[in-house]
Parts: sequence; structure tokens; C-alpha cells
Amino acid sequence: MLLHHGFLINFNTLWYRSDVISRLAGDGRKTVLIAEHFLREASDAHAFGHDPTLLLAEMLSDAIDEVGQPEVDLVAAESGTVPAIVTAANDDRVRRLVLAEPEGAWFNGPLVLDVPDMPTLAELDLRVPCVHHGMAALLPAPGVRLLPEAVSAQTLIIASTRHRLDAEVLVTRMPKAEATFLEDDDAPATSDPRFAGYVGDFLL
Repeated sequence: MLLHHGFLINFNTLWYRSDVISRLAGDGRKTVLIAEHFLREASDAHAFGHDPTLLLAEMLSDAIDEVGQPEVDLVAAESGTVPAIVTAANDDRVRRLVLAEPEGAWFNGPLVLDVPDMPTLAELDLRVPCVHHGMAALLPAPGVRLLPEAVSAQTLIIASTRHRLDAEVLVTRMPKAEATFLEDDDAPATSDPRFAGYVGDFLL
């Protein structure tokens, strides 16, 4: 079981206070928390000039290699959801995928990872502007799948009202996806007392 968030996150707030860790431990599941040490500061998040999604997806696949199991479950939240989708689309070892508060509505076509003239997810999440200095967009290696339709893993999407549209779009595009909606505009899904139960039940 891999737990993943994008950047600048307090693990205690997200995974422990949401009771996800204790629920999974009670079910006998071993968990691995992914900490992006190279994204702990606002300046680090833009050291690559653009959105670090591709690097985070590569890091997740490396973590799966380290776990050494033929199958893993992947739980991702907020800015970690796009790298998790890219990972699951390209790594058949992902058995089940949970996306909490997916960011970015993809109405058609591939995932848009890097638009040089637009704010990146890192900028929006950190509220820190980044000057790209005319750098070319980061491009994936040939053959990397960027369509949500390429995800073959059973997927649960958990979203509050503010991310409902994003979740609804993904459900229509991911062949094995289902969604649970939490009617709360202010609080993220991970702070809902039911969140750990939804995750634990889905991953059994």
C-alpha cells in the first residue's frame, strides 16, 4: 500500500489524522508513505522550471520497485492524484487506485502536464508564482500513456463538492472507476470522518 501526496504536506495531518493508517493497519495492510524530499520548499517545486508530475510518477514506479511485490494499491490525494494516474496508466502492478480530491478537469484528450504560459499545479497549490524564462515544456518519453482510459486498475474517486466536476469527468473516462461524493464545500475529503472507512472497504 503506497500513500502519496504531491508536495508541502504534513503527513500527520493527512494520513494519520484521517485514520487511514490505523484503519489499514487494523486490516493487516502494510503501508509506505511517499515523501518527496526534493519538493519540500517552494523554490524546489519549481527547480525543474515546470510541473513535476512526470518526475513524481517516475518516483512512484521506483517506489513500487522497492516494495518488491507483484501488486500494490496506491492511494493519492489532491496534487498527488495526477502523478498517480500517470503511474497507474503505465504500471500494471497497480491493483487498486484511490484518488482523493483529484485536481484538474480533463474533458478530452491526454493529461495536460505542462503548459509553459499557464500556472502549473505546483504554482496553484503553493500560491507561489514561477517565471519560466521561456523554457520549453517538459515532454514525456515516447510511449508514456497519458490517457485516463489507459488505467486498468479498479479505481475509487472520493471528492468533496469543490472537486465534484473533476471527479465526474474522470469517472466517465476511467473504465473501472466509481465515485463517492462528500457534500462539504469547505473541508477536503481526507478530513471527513468517513474517509478512512471508504478507503479501507474499497481496498479489502
